[in-house]
Amino acid sequence: MRCRRRFDTTLSFEPRRSTHPTSSDGLRSVASLASLTSLHIPDTPISDEAMKSITDLQDLEELNVAGTRITDEGLKEIGKLRKLRCLTINRTRVTDEGLEHLVGLTELANVEAFETGVTGRGAGQLTAAVPGVSVDY
Repeated sequence: MRCRRRFDTTLSFEPRRSTHPTSSDGLRSVASLASLTSLHIPDTPISDEAMKSITDLQDLEELNVAGTRITDEGLKEIGKLRKLRCLTINRTRVTDEGLEHLVGLTELANVEAFETGVTGRGAGQLTAAVPGVSVDY
């Protein structure tokens, strides 16, 4: 399943087009938008520490953190987003071990993990644990 952007409750930060939250403080202000369902912050210097701020976004269905400094530690926080359906973690330092933090996300439909440390082993474990999820790596 491919995820489609919903624009009614989407917040995107794209380099060269806008200022973006470059710290935990910046992302904390975004986390106050409780009804946010889609957050796209690719190619920003967001790290694992900043991911702690997004756990308040319990309606979040789509998250794009491609090209950020997210690692397996950041996926621990992402794994708390129970409504998450689509996750893009391309060009991050995530590995198979990080995917283990996503096994409780029963709504998860698609994970894009190109240019990461994710292998067939980790993708297979996640697809076995979460029925219906596709992992592209």
